[in-house]
Amino acid sequence: MRGEANIEGTRGFTLVEVLLAMCIVCIGLLAIGGMQLSAIQANQSARKTTQANDWATLTMERLINASYDDKELDLGEHQDPDNPRGKIFNVSWTISEGPAVQTKKIQVEVVYPDRQTQKSVTLDFLKSNPDSYIP
Repeated sequence: MRGEANIEGTRGFTLVEVLLAMCIVCIGLLAIGGMQLSAIQANQSARKTTQANDWATLTMERLINASYDDKELDLGEHQDPDNPRGKIFNVSWTISEGPAVQTKKIQVEVVYPDRQTQKSVTLDFLKSNPDSYIP
């Protein structure tokens, strides 16, 4: 509602209209603040997932390039001696018999906390013994 014309013929807003407009603006700003908080949390979660993937990839590449008879490729479960990496990432890997003769299945897992839950990244690879190749 517009106010009544005063002596000079100008009109203005009433106090109720100004307060209502301020309330609408405040509600909008609170909504934007909530969305910003959600975006920050999602960004932190994505950063942790990327770091966990990096640790898993580095470990897998090290195991792939190791000799087939290396002690890190002995059958069983192994823990990274440098755990926890980056203060929160626990790297482990499991070596099992592969589906074919002279192969080993390598499974690397990185476990890390994220928003009151434990999350993990897992990579699998099948390594063959290059000395068992018969032309």
